[in-house]
Amino acid sequence: MKGISPLVASVLLLAIVVSLSVIIGGWVNTLSKDTTNTVSNRTSEAVSCSSSDITIDSLYITNGTSGTARAQVRNQGFQSITLMSAQLLNRTGHNFSTTTSLGSLTKGQIIQVSFSGVSVPSCPDDFSKLVVTTTCGGISHTYAGTPNCA
Repeated sequence: MKGISPLVASVLLLAIVVSLSVIIGGWVNTLSKDTTNTVSNRTSEAVSCSSSDITIDSLYITNGTSGTARAQVRNQGFQSITLMSAQLLNRTGHNFSTTTSLGSLTKGQIIQVSFSGVSVPSCPDDFSKLVVTTTCGGISHTYAGTPNCA
């Protein structure tokens, strides 16, 4: 039995190499575009968040097992920022979420965040902390001082 001719073998080998390079080239091109877009999006977010900052100016709590609380949250950064959550924790670790709709804060804007059904029987002794987070990773504020009690 005779083998295939060297010319046919060379043509087949060349066709296989060209096909594989087209497939691998397409994959590398798609991968590099996806990676470039991901890095670009993260860089834009990091740059816009780098000059963002929030603070909790004050906290007022009404005593009781079904009390209320309200906090003044201020955007002290140089960019608008979107609040993601506000959580009040009591001394026993119970977590209470805000009843206020959170949204964006423009530069210098102050909003009041309200809580209801808060269990802080003895203020300030039963208060632990208030944590406000934003959509910018790492930009948050924790108030662990003494609240104003009513």
